[in-house]
Amino acid sequence: MDKEEAKKQIAQWFNPEKSADQAIVNNHLNCLIDAIEPDHKKVVLPEAVGEQWDKLVCYEEDSGETTKVDIALYDLSHNVHIDGLDTLLLFNWWRNTPGSYSALIDAAKYGWVAKTEKLYRVKVYGIDLPGIFYWKRGDGTLSFVQGGAGQKETEFTISEIEHLHLENCEREEVKGHAVAKDKKYNVKVPHTKNVWYYQAGESSLLTICPVDKELRGKFTESEIEHYGLQDCEKEEVTDDEQ
Repeated sequence: MDKEEAKKQIAQWFNPEKSADQAIVNNHLNCLIDAIEPDHKKVVLPEAVGEQWDKLVCYEEDSGETTKVDIALYDLSHNVHIDGLDTLLLFNWWRNTPGSYSALIDAAKYGWVAKTEKLYRVKVYGIDLPGIFYWKRGDGTLSFVQGGAGQKETEFTISEIEHLHLENCEREEVKGHAVAKDKKYNVKVPHTKNVWYYQAGESSLLTICPVDKELRGKFTESEIEHYGLQDCEKEEVTDDEQ
């Protein structure tokens, strides 16, 4: 019961049209006060940690005896790498953060919000060309792209930079997100059941048959034209999937 529900029930007891013994009223009020649950704020987590935690909890199966959250915490404490999931940033945060257990439990129960962190675009080391930046793939590996301003895949937090050992690379701070994002699409390989294209670098085009939809390549309309994929079946990527 929350505070608003308690107020409604109190209003019913003090309705002038009803008469009630004062002791009964007091007892009922005490029960209402005991039943009020505290207002819980959402937990503040680094965005990558929150996203990996959500994926891990969804990945688990409820056994009936233990919850998905219990199983996720067990897996996190016993495995640096979990099959099919990129959880290394989550593992390192959990291991090095005081109170991480309770924070993750509360995040699963009450939700979480992303911690405000500075973001950087990281220039590819050893390539003497302008505007070549690292690009984060959905499977946790790196590629690169020319330009890519305003695209989430080219923006890294300091913790991600350290995790990927990019500390010695030149980087520039992201100063806002005023640039509108183009629509993106997953593009299916013709005459296949579940094989999708993805980009490797600026010009290479490879294929993948992922279990997780998020691992499919994401293409703008201009990129689809560039690779000559206009006649392929495609699915629009939602804001939640980008």
